[in-house]
Formats: sequence, structure tokens, C-alpha cells
Amino acid sequence: MPKQNGLAIGIDLGTTFSCVAVCQHDKVEIIANDQGKRTTPSYVAFTNTEHLIGDPAKSQASLNPQNTVFDAKRLIGRKYEDAAIQEDMKHWPFTVVSHEEKLKVQVSHKGKQRTFYPEEISAMVLAKMKQTAEAYLGSSVSQAIITVPAYFSDAQRQATIDAGVIAGLQILFEDLLGCRRRIAYGLEARNQEAGGRNILIFDLGGGTFDVSILSVEDGIFEVKATAGDTRLGGEDFDKRLVTYLAEEFKKKHRRDLHQDKKALQRLKTAAERAKCTLSSCTSASISVDSLFQGVDFHTTLTRARFEDLCTDLFRATLKPLERALRDAKMSKGDIKDIVLVGGSTRIPKIQKLLKDFFNGKELNKGIHPDEAVAYGAAVQAAILTGNRTAKMQNMFLLDVTPLSLGINTQGGVMATIIKRNSPVPTKEDVETGNTSHLTISDTRGRLGKEEIETIVQTAEEFRANDLSQQEKIEAMNSLESCTLELKRSTPALAQERGQKSGRKETPRLLSLRKTWNESAEGCSGKESPMGADLSHADTPRPTSRPETPSVLRPDTVRICPKGPAVGIDLGTTKSCVAVCQRGRVEILANDHNSRTTPSCVAFTERERLVGEPAELQASLNPENTIYNVKRLIGRRYDDPSVQSGLKNWPYHVVEAGNGKAKVQVSHRGVERVLYPEEISAMVLYKLKQVAEASLGRPVTQAVITVPAYFSDAQRQATMDAGAMAGLHVLSLVSEPTAAAVAYGLKETHQRKGKRNILIFDLGGGTFDVSILTAQDGVFEVVATAGDSHLGGEDFDQRLANQLAQEFKNKFQEDPAESRKAMQRLKAACKKAKQTLSSNTTATISVDSLYKGIDFHTTVTRACFEDLCCDLFQATMVQVQQVLEEAGLKKSQVHEIGLGGGSTHIPMIQRLLSKFFDGQRLCKSISPEEVVAHGAAIQAAVLTGHRYQNLQNLLLLDVTPISLGLETVGGVMDVLVKRNSPIPTKESRNFSTTEDQQSSLFLQIYEGERMLTKHNRLLGTITLSGLQPAPRGVPVIVVTFQIDHNNILTVSATERSTGNKKGLTITDTRGQLDREEMERILQEEEEHRAQEKLEEEKLEALNALEASTLQLKRAAAEKSLDDRAKRRLLEICEEAARTYLLLAERGFFRNEERKKELEGVCSTILTHFSTREAQQEKPKES
Repeated sequence: MPKQNGLAIGIDLGTTFSCVAVCQHDKVEIIANDQGKRTTPSYVAFTNTEHLIGDPAKSQASLNPQNTVFDAKRLIGRKYEDAAIQEDMKHWPFTVVSHEEKLKVQVSHKGKQRTFYPEEISAMVLAKMKQTAEAYLGSSVSQAIITVPAYFSDAQRQATIDAGVIAGLQILFEDLLGCRRRIAYGLEARNQEAGGRNILIFDLGGGTFDVSILSVEDGIFEVKATAGDTRLGGEDFDKRLVTYLAEEFKKKHRRDLHQDKKALQRLKTAAERAKCTLSSCTSASISVDSLFQGVDFHTTLTRARFEDLCTDLFRATLKPLERALRDAKMSKGDIKDIVLVGGSTRIPKIQKLLKDFFNGKELNKGIHPDEAVAYGAAVQAAILTGNRTAKMQNMFLLDVTPLSLGINTQGGVMATIIKRNSPVPTKEDVETGNTSHLTISDTRGRLGKEEIETIVQTAEEFRANDLSQQEKIEAMNSLESCTLELKRSTPALAQERGQKSGRKETPRLLSLRKTWNESAEGCSGKESPMGADLSHADTPRPTSRPETPSVLRPDTVRICPKGPAVGIDLGTTKSCVAVCQRGRVEILANDHNSRTTPSCVAFTERERLVGEPAELQASLNPENTIYNVKRLIGRRYDDPSVQSGLKNWPYHVVEAGNGKAKVQVSHRGVERVLYPEEISAMVLYKLKQVAEASLGRPVTQAVITVPAYFSDAQRQATMDAGAMAGLHVLSLVSEPTAAAVAYGLKETHQRKGKRNILIFDLGGGTFDVSILTAQDGVFEVVATAGDSHLGGEDFDQRLANQLAQEFKNKFQEDPAESRKAMQRLKAACKKAKQTLSSNTTATISVDSLYKGIDFHTTVTRACFEDLCCDLFQATMVQVQQVLEEAGLKKSQVHEIGLGGGSTHIPMIQRLLSKFFDGQRLCKSISPEEVVAHGAAIQAAVLTGHRYQNLQNLLLLDVTPISLGLETVGGVMDVLVKRNSPIPTKESRNFSTTEDQQSSLFLQIYEGERMLTKHNRLLGTITLSGLQPAPRGVPVIVVTFQIDHNNILTVSATERSTGNKKGLTITDTRGQLDREEMERILQEEEEHRAQEKLEEEKLEALNALEASTLQLKRAAAEKSLDDRAKRRLLEICEEAARTYLLLAERGFFRNEERKKELEGVCSTILTHFSTREAQQEKPKES
């Protein structure tokens, strides 16, 4: 095929998730969608007003199961009577119907029954991927590589091509053999080791399984063999779980869930989460309130039980392995690398089976399983469009045909002409004397040309209607925003806020309501929920900067040569860890395959949970689930921001004896109080473990980011948290500075010379805006501003409070009285907020929210924007301030980089772009990852790893707040002005105010107010033993010095005598003292040792349960008499009791005893297998 022109993308069209990537500037970029996620659910939902794709579709699946379509990849290219389709139909909540030997899905859309081919559903997902790429690239995309499983039939491949055409894509056909996942690993590995090697790719995704063996040498990728199953993956494991849990519910409550598709969909969601949790924990709690007919469902699922339920499916992956090795004519020892691809490969049992199959060989987990396929497809797309980079110059692909091909001969016998795993392209001849040509397209499974044209035309009309509907909704949204804006600005209406509905409305409000309802009827035929609630808009909140912003910032240059150093973004709601190796930054995924980890810690009766497992059980255990700790760290209990947070946090915050804030939890039946530093340390330790698992080496050094406006106490507390986590903190880097480094280095190839970069960093709990100049690798902070108590959490809380009031007005019950109810409502609000980043409406549904009452409502983007309008506008005040302090005009800002997940909110982007007169916002790096990205670069520099692209990197930062002394009258004399470059040193002469004064008392403050009483006291110095003299005669030199570590040191020296007194400002009111730090470190070491012991115990018990279940299954399957079965079960119970006793006593750590007990199972099974074989021999003879 001739080379194509233009930029082409690579798309992994998955069963459960899809991913899109592009290769440009010698680098592959996985493109995040409009919600900041790098994978998009392959879901399409149809409602009465619109159709949804991706996350919005999946988030409403339990509310609208009949019209939410997923698993389209299992439908595409198949016939209705296919046995696999008939089996899957038992589990799908949507309807599949037969249509002229093909199949279609039936849904209700805009009040009408409609049917769609699977190709049309897949085309909608592909169109979403196309839009995602176009939004990122800023240009149209028309060419793509689409990957398919190696074992897809010709009909399925052709149908996938049709889906691409319907989506408006030109498919570069060379990739329809599913080998692109191999390229991703091959390109990375070829840089590390020369010579040929054999690689096995084990790809287990959401719905399909492939195993391929290929050899790589000198850029040539040759596929030797391939095998697999197009109907094996994570969805099948989920089904097994749902069936088991539904049966458990039926036994316990005598109600059959299969009568309710909505209940099954909710159970499926819970089962999928539990499956993910079991990848890192030995048990998972499943809780679904009001699952069916008002009955709650709570249970615990062990990893052993899950593995037992799916044991035959897991073992089914081994047969294709054997077949692939046999076809490749290789032994297990010939395989050099085993590479894991696909989200289901993180299941521990899968990894154990694979490792055991290859006699203990380590598995390669160095490539992100969910992104590897799209990565490889993007590389191949670049090659096919003539965009070869240096890495790809000599790359060549040699693939094979996965199935044998032949003709029907007499007696219905197939005469094979091309054997499976034959290299392609290939040609084989069989002489018959006649000549005829046919291109195989399996028309029984493929749409006809006229049908495709009709569908393409329908799809275009569909998109046109969607665009028209979107314009209507946007117009309606604008009108609603305008109405709410007018209402906010009308004093008469403002006075009416808070009164009950039904009051007399002003003529102006009645007019607005009429206009609104007329517009709403034009779009949906009914009054919008907002129409009935126009008069309840929230009161605008005043905007103000905190009185205690930050002082010190640490961009140090220090060489620590041993071991890798990582960059950590310790966020309010989510944290992220990255490493810079070989000049390239890699964001490290956790054991849930997520690139961000929730900054959440939970304490239960048995264990301590960090990250996703903690967040998933938050609604069940709200009092002992700690989050938002970044808003507590380094603060005193009486801090106004802490007191404000107490109203919303479901956990208890108490005052320690030293006035600091601590959290109180119940752990293993004991009440404990912990400093915020300890909670942060647990999150940091989790990120440390994530990095160590990814890098395969101990990690002891890190650069940790903090908000630019963090105070000295907060910075010191963060340093303490790092120490508690076992990390040597190389430096604390401000979040906007780290983001600027990431953006600045990425955009270097596009712009030369000096550039002014504005970083707008709005995260889950903090906001920073900074202006930096970048030139020749030098990044200099010019000015910074922000609010250490503003972010996504505040937006979630506003929405939750509004909906709680709505619930109270409607049902006369207050959900705010229940911490659990508010936790569930807030979680629903967070999802709705994310949905509103890509849609103008979001449905919120919480079954049995409070006192058994279900809560269902719809939130419009306009309503959400109105609720948070003052918070959004407050960010622009800071932008204006930072421009003024930098002495720049708007037009002098060359780049505007976004950081933090909250920058996905459309109104935030709109306000920022409008402020800068329509200037394009930079989104080339995921906002959730950009800070960790920059921190990893700085970590590499500080440890001496200056790669070519980092040779001249230097960070020059500023102090974000003024520092000075109190003088006569309580006036502050500023020595170091805010936004002064650091390191810095300033001195000033002072004298006495009284005759014969023998001592001098100095008070050091930070702040911007003229009077010190409005600023923040940092510390005091008393200089004693002054030489007696008239007032004003002694000369005392006071020096303020901020070093590279951002530590402020103040000294006072009497010039005539040299008498000197110094103080290092550490704000001891916010920092733990040495003895307390040592106590906490010792306690944490003991807790980690105890947790390790507990983990070993749970692993041992899990192994016991697995063995017991295996024996019980054997007893049921083997042809044993009742007596033998009873004896076998008695042995099971006896082994269980013995093992449990030994586990409780800690004897499971004795390897000999452990192996002895584990051997019981295999001995019994071998005995009965031999006995069966002996019984069968006479029958055979």
C-alpha cells in the first residue's frame, strides 16, 4: 500500500475500554479524553434527549440498563444464531434482535424504538476516539489504524472496517492482524539490548484473549505463532461473580435479582470494583444499598473464592500458550521475555499460572497493559503515513494468518491449502484446470455496500441532529446561566433567597421563568428541573486570599547518586508518582492499573487500606475513612479553614495538647489519634511501593510537590511526612513550577527564545497560578499567587449541599444528619461534576439515600456553574494579580498551561481563555499528571541524571509572601518582598528605642498588611547583653536569609561587640518536635511489621481456602462413593482447622510446615486420580 499523507492515529477498540494514541515528534502520546482519562469505556447509551458515549454512558448504566449498550465487540461480525451470542444474551440488559441473518441491538431513543447494527455502535465509539484526538491535536483526523484480536474472523475484521468508515475514518488496512501490541514492547526493548530474542505477548483484556510469539532482531518483528480466544476476558470473570452474588442474595433474602435488570447492572458494577480490589487485597467488601425491593446487600468476597469461581476460565488461557509454543516450534526455555498486555493480566492468579507455566520466569510489566495496543497502533500509523522517526527507520513487520484456510472436498472434508500461522503475505496454488477469482469477505457477516452507504448517511444525519440538539442545549444552558446571573445581580431577588417555594415572584422573575420554560419545551417538550427552582440560586460567596499563605520554596540542586529518585504529586484528592529514566518521563501505574492513586486512607477492624480500596469502602465506613488531609497538614486546630472543614468531614478531627489538629479513628478495635503527617505518610508510602513495584528496585529518594502558597509549617509537615514514609526528600517543588518544567521542556521543539509561561493549577483542594520565564533550559519564577483552600472538593461540597437541601425540601427529611448519606451523595456529585465536563446535563441517582428514600434528580451544567460561580471567578482575581506583580500584559504571555483535574471544567477553561482574549490553552500533558511529570524531571536533575534534554535545566524560584519585622507602633518593616528570587539575603540596621537598653526583642512576621496584627507571626529573637548606650546609638544588623532549601534563617548582630543571636524559622507551632517524630517513626515501623505479618497470614489463609475449595470441587466432580466423599471433606475441614491454628500462632512463616500442609491437597487428588484410573482399566479391556 502506498504511503498516506497527514497525521494518522492508532485506536485500540476494546470490548470494555478503548484507547487512542498518536506518534509525533519521535514520541507516542496516549491521548486523554475530555474527562482527563486515557481510556474511554466502550459504552453507548440512548436517552429521551441524546445519546451518550464513554464515561457519561457508563455512569448512568444502572439507571438506564435497557438502553445502555456495551460489549459491541462481542456482537460485531457475528450472526444472531451464533451459540456465543445466545449465551451472552442471558447476561446483557439490552435487547438483541435478529435481522436478515444478522443481528441488531434494540433501544429506545427520543421516545422511539430504534435498532442499530453492532458496527454502528462501534462507529459511535470510534467517532468519540476521533473527536478526542482532534481536540488534542487541534486539527481534523481522517486516517487511523484500528486494532483487532488476532483471532478475529474475516467477517469480524470486515465489520470493524465498516465501523471505521461509518465513523468517518480511512482505515489503514495493514494493521488488521492484531500485532501492534508487540511493537510497543519491541520499541522499548530494542533500546536496552542488542541481538535477537523471542518474545511472548500475553494479552488478556475485557473480552478477548490473544497470545503471540515473535522474534525481534535488527528492527524486524516476525510473528512466529498466534493463538487465543475471542470470547475470553474480564467480562466473563465479572459474569461469574454476578451469578455467584445473585445466588447468594437469593439464598439469603429469597428474592431473585434476575427479575430486575437495573439491580443486576448495579451488582455488576460492584462486582467489577471488587475484582479490581482483589488484585491488591485478599478480600473485598461488596455493599449495594437497596439493591432489590428495598433490601440492602452486604458481603465480603475473598480472592480465593473469586479464583475458585473462575478457575476454569483462568486455566483456559494455558491451552493457547501450549498451542502457540507448539506451532512456533519452541520450548518454554526459548522465550526470553513474557510481556503482559490487557487489564485482566493484573489478576494475581493469572500471573501465578503464567509464571508457573514458564517455571518461575519473571513477567515483564514494564509497559502499561491498557495502553500498549494503542501505543503500537500509533507507531504503525506513523510508519504507514511516512512519518518514520529515527527509532523506526529499520522496523519491519512480518505477521502470520491465525487460522488454516482450505476448500471443501468430497465427503465434506477440508483440504488445507494455507496452514495456520503461515507467514503473510503468502500464496499457495492447487491446480484444477479452471480459473476464477473471489475476494473473501464473508458476506453473511458483513453489511452490503448499499446498506453501509445508508448507515453512513444515517450516521451523518445522526451527527447533524446531535449537533443541532447540542446547540439547542448550549443555548438553553446559556439562557439558564444568564437567568441565574441576572438573579444573582438583582438585590430584590437576592433578599428572597432562602425562603420557601410558593412565595410571590417579581414580574421580572416571572418573565424570566416564562422565557426559560418556553426554551426548555422547545428542546425537550417538558419543563426543566431548573425551571421550578430558579429562585433558589446560591448566594455568592465573597472572594478573599487566605491570611496565612506560604513562605518557603525548595528547588535545591543536590547530588544523591544511589538508587532511582521519583517525583511525587501529593494531591488533596489524588496523588501521582513518576520517574525520569533515559531522558523520558514515565507516570507509574498502581496495582489497580491507575496512573493516579486516591489520597485516601481507611481503618477497619482488620487492616489499613490506602488508595482505591479505601475510597471504595468510604460510604460503608465514613468515620474511619480519611481524605482531604492536605487541608489539615501543618495547621492548628483553631485555624478557621480547619473549623470550616469540620462541618463537612465525616471523620473526627480533634485538638492535640499542643494545639495541632489530629484525626481520630477506630482501628482493630482501638481508638487512635493520628497527625495529618502520619496520614500523608501512608499515602506517600503507598506511592513508594508503586514505584518500587514498577522499577523493581528500592526507592528512597523523592521530590515532592506542594502548592506555591503553602506556609512554612505546611512545608515542614510535608517534609516530616516524607521522612515517616521512608523517603529522603530531595526537595519540595511548588506545583506550578513543576508543571511549567513539564510543559516547557515538551514545547521546546516548537518555540525558541525567551517565553513567558502562565501555569493555572486548580486541583482537588488547592489553587496556584504562577508566571515563569523559560529560556535555554532556565526556568525562572517571576510571580506566584493562589489559594491553598480552593479546589474540586469545594465544588463537590457546594453541589452536595444544594442537593441535600433539595432532598429535604422534597421529603422533609435531612440527609445532612447522616454522615453515610452525605458521603454517598458527595460521591454521586463528584461523578456528576465529571460528567458535566463533557455533557450539559448529568443524572444523579442514589437508591435509599436516607431513611429508605431513593433520590433521583438531574443537574444542568448551568446550575452547577451558578452554584460555584463565585469560586470560579475567584481564580481570575488571582490571575490578574499575578500578571500585575509580574509586570506583564496579557499579550505577553506566550503559553497557558493547565494543571490539576479541576481544569477540565468547561467554565474554568472558558473564563481563562476569555481573560486572555481567546488564546489557546495548552493541554499537551494530562493536567492530573503534569505536576508529577515535572517533579520527576527535577528528581533526575538533583540525583545527577542530566540527560541530553536536561543538560541546562535550572530552576529559579521566588518567595510567595513578604517577610519582615515588627517595629514601633506594630508596623511591619519588610526585609524580603514577596516574589523575590531565592536564594536571597537581605540585611537592615536597627537600634534601641530606650536609653541604656540591655536587650532587644525581635518578632518575625509574614504577610502583606501594613500592621503586623493582620499578618502571621513566625518566630521571635531576643538579643541580650547589649552595651549600655543612649537610645538610637547601638547598631543592630538584622539579616534575613533564605537558602536553596527554602529555610528562612534570621540573625541579629550588635555591630560594636559582635554579639550575635540567630534563629532558623521552622514555625514550631506547626512542626512536630524531634521526640514526637521519633515516636511516630517507631510506631509506624511497628505497624508496618504488624501489617506485613497480617498480610502473610491473610495470604496463607487465602491459600488454605483455595486448596479447600479445590478439594471440595474435586469431591463433587470425581466418581467417588459417598463414604470417600465424606472422608475427603473431613480431611478438608481437618486441614483447615490445623492450618488456621498454625496461622494464628504465626507458624505459617515456617516454610517446611507450610509446604507440608500445602502438599496434603495434591497428595489426596493424586490418590483419587490414580484410583479412578485403575477402576477404568477393566472397562477398557
